[in-house]
Amino acid sequence: MENLEQSRLARPQSEARPPVNDKALAVSTNGFAPPKTPLAIVRSHDLARRQRLVRLMALGVSGISLVLLPSVFIPTLDSVSLVALLIVCVGALAAYVINRWQRVGLAGYLLLGGGTLGIAWVITARGLAPGLTPTDLRLYDFFILPIVLSGVISNRRMPILLGVVTGSFTALSLLFLHHTPALQLYWDGRDPQTIGSVYDVIAIPLVIQGLTAVAGWLGADSVRRSLLSATKADELALANERILAQASELERHQRQLREGILHLQRVHTAFANGNFEVRAQLTPGELQPLALSLNHLLTQMQRLLREQGQRSRIEAAAHELAHALRRLRAGAPYTPPPYTGTSFDEVLLELITAYQQGMFTGAPSAVSNARDSRSSRDSHSSQSPDLDQQYPSLDTPQMRWDRG
Repeated sequence: MENLEQSRLARPQSEARPPVNDKALAVSTNGFAPPKTPLAIVRSHDLARRQRLVRLMALGVSGISLVLLPSVFIPTLDSVSLVALLIVCVGALAAYVINRWQRVGLAGYLLLGGGTLGIAWVITARGLAPGLTPTDLRLYDFFILPIVLSGVISNRRMPILLGVVTGSFTALSLLFLHHTPALQLYWDGRDPQTIGSVYDVIAIPLVIQGLTAVAGWLGADSVRRSLLSATKADELALANERILAQASELERHQRQLREGILHLQRVHTAFANGNFEVRAQLTPGELQPLALSLNHLLTQMQRLLREQGQRSRIEAAAHELAHALRRLRAGAPYTPPPYTGTSFDEVLLELITAYQQGMFTGAPSAVSNARDSRSSRDSHSSQSPDLDQQYPSLDTPQMRWDRG
């Protein structure tokens, strides 16, 4: 029954649960430090996206430049195109290397700058000798390529900035570079085959480049807004996950508190029912100091109850000893009280020994009278009782146990 009570009082151990993996707003990117704010998250995503695109674009532009390189030697050497291809290829290779060093912004500038400088070099070289022709006007349309790419591989301000640069170069080159007679006729509006003017020559490439720059800016801004919206959604998901984890942790904590309080109540009940050996289990938590205090209190109460029990047994033995001594003084045989299991038993043993040695008043005469009466037992058997019957305390079980 006691084992059953102890097993019932055994507190069940809570299952160990892994700690909540509550990561902050950190996004794993290609070599970038984990951000902690929404804007930093957007920038980190954008850098990772642009790094991959710059790498692909740099490799693509370098490959195309190398493929077109033999064409500048057929049928004769075209030094202008050769220099332009080399500018584009060097810019692409430099962008690839810089991009590998996590300098994504500089790599994008090198890639865009190489393409823009290559186109500007061809236009400038042809404008210096022999001069710009109506066919060369189509070269200005190639400026839309770096403007479009700037909205993809650079920041959202780059399309506008590059559009302003290419537009300024377009206007200045058309105004100050040499024109061939055919382009001059078109410029002056005197071409008999095509109606045109200086406004058409300058406005058309500027409008195309301007519209492309605006489209690139809108595209880059839409990408940024999409990333920001996605980041906010991720933040909400992480916040919801964090709230659920905290709620689960609070529920587990409350369950542990309920189990701990129930365990302490069971310990109180068991101690009140007489199981003085029961103690509260010590488990880490908020209730551990209370369990320590309760165990100390139960230990002190158990000691006090033990001392009270001993004192009660001593008082009862003292009362019986006083009664036995009163009977002895009245001439009755001495009957020692039962042992108490305390230090008072030494007193009882000394009294029994003293009684056996005849140290009490009247005890030797009583013993001698008993021996005399034993010799005349036949004549006085009905009046004189036996010594063992008259003094049963002389050979009690306790005395026989004391003698060994």
